[in-house]
Amino acid sequence: MSLGSAVPQHFPGLFSAGPSGTVSAFDITMKRNMANEADVKPSKKDRRVRGLQQAAVTELSLQALGDPNLKRLFSRTVTLVAEVLDVELCKILRVQDDGRCLLCAGVGWKDGYVGRALVATEGASQAGFTLQSKEPVIVEDLSRDGRFSGPPLLVEHGVVCGVSVVIEGSQRPYGVLGVHSRQPRDFSPDDVSFLQSVANLLANAVERQRSEDALRRSEETTRAIVNTCIDGIVTIDEAGIIRSFNPAAEKIFGFPEREAVGQPVHLLMPKPDRERHDEYLQNYLKTGLAKIIGFGREVVGVRRDGGTFPMHLGVGEMQLEDHRMFVGLVRDLTYFKKVQEELMQAQNLAAIGEMAASVAHEIKNPLAAILGVIQVLRDSGAIAEDYQEVIEELSLRVGRLDQTVKRLLNFAKPIEPDRRAVDLVDVIEQIVGAVRRDEPFRSVEFQYGCAASVSAPIDLVLFEDLLRNLLYNAADAMPGGGTIMISCQESNGEVAVSVRDTGIGIRPEVLQKVFRPFYTTKRGGTGLGLALCKKIVEAHGGTILISSQPGTGTEVVVSLPL
Repeated sequence: MSLGSAVPQHFPGLFSAGPSGTVSAFDITMKRNMANEADVKPSKKDRRVRGLQQAAVTELSLQALGDPNLKRLFSRTVTLVAEVLDVELCKILRVQDDGRCLLCAGVGWKDGYVGRALVATEGASQAGFTLQSKEPVIVEDLSRDGRFSGPPLLVEHGVVCGVSVVIEGSQRPYGVLGVHSRQPRDFSPDDVSFLQSVANLLANAVERQRSEDALRRSEETTRAIVNTCIDGIVTIDEAGIIRSFNPAAEKIFGFPEREAVGQPVHLLMPKPDRERHDEYLQNYLKTGLAKIIGFGREVVGVRRDGGTFPMHLGVGEMQLEDHRMFVGLVRDLTYFKKVQEELMQAQNLAAIGEMAASVAHEIKNPLAAILGVIQVLRDSGAIAEDYQEVIEELSLRVGRLDQTVKRLLNFAKPIEPDRRAVDLVDVIEQIVGAVRRDEPFRSVEFQYGCAASVSAPIDLVLFEDLLRNLLYNAADAMPGGGTIMISCQESNGEVAVSVRDTGIGIRPEVLQKVFRPFYTTKRGGTGLGLALCKKIVEAHGGTILISSQPGTGTEVVVSLPL
């Protein structure tokens, strides 16, 4: 078919390369035709057709820019192109992964074909030939065309002639835009150029949509990573204001994101770090001298309720156009510290076990011999009156040392409770009745908050050791006297025994260490009392918790399973 008439120059991007950046031989030929026939005056009909084509390109361009939905753009495209070129059939084919083309949009085709019909892309089809040649393909008579045989889709719809152009893509062609007629007709260079302009427009819309989809997927992936990360991620700006707060950070600090974002980050820090942070950040912005940024270290954080906790903080810096942001990666070390403490305690227990055997042989036997000699001297009357007080003091000190050795041996050996069901309320009253006659309890008042009766399976001897330790600790915390409140309540399959005093309380740094073997703040204490209590409770499958504030007293809660 001859490409006789000149191609109009008033189509924007008419001969622009598609996304692949190629310019076809057809484009060069058309440009030459334009140069040779520039002086040909178009007819009134030609001007009207060009105007329709230009208006169609403009409308589709505006739709492509304003509506990201490719399905709607394709649907309007095939309808408008068929009207402007006055053809019965128009189609958009999309190349599938298997190499075939899917009829993804079209007008004039039989019901059920659009969205389902597949066309082979080998050289035997017009679509395949178009994709291989990468140039517009004009068919004057399909039945006589020697370049390819008529594909079933076109033959079945009685196609006589048509034009098809490639819709380019960044990696490979996206597909084919084609128009077909059941009647013989000529397609002018203007018609072909119009169709190629529309194809280029579609190619740009497809690539833009692909880029937007890729960006959205990337953002969704990044958001999913941030939202599912088990570590807290907090971003701040150059002024130290929180800009993002992931779910893990919400869980760690106790602040919901809506409350944290927009607040200064020093909200999450205890004193004196809270006061120092803003100064440090400004210092870094001025001098570039980093103390935390770019490093990771253990620090202390503050939860919403005011409680502090150990955490590992790593801070990174990122440049975003004209401003900087800082990313803090936070890991709560509370559980790690607990495991570390338990491991340390297990190591201490192992060391105690090894030492206990030596102590039993090297210390206990000599102590027994010393006590025996003292008793013989007493009974014989060989001690002068002036030395009686010295002997009593010696006997007291040796006896106390002997008790310490016994406690050490008891702590070192495994505990296997001999559980029997007893009424804990009665047991508590009996133990309190026995200790209240001792010297430390002379100025102590006891109060009860127990149920009428609570039965629990416990080792009576071990429980007595446990409660005595707790009561003596409470009395020691009230050197001037005070009140010990004891409660025993059953709830949710457990029995909770609470011992609360009105004493001097325990400092936070001491509270963290009270269960360590040999750790004590008492004069003459062994540091084994609370460690033994914890061992007894855990041997029963229970838990022991201590809460205290300096100056307000201490409460110990023992929970045992029923």
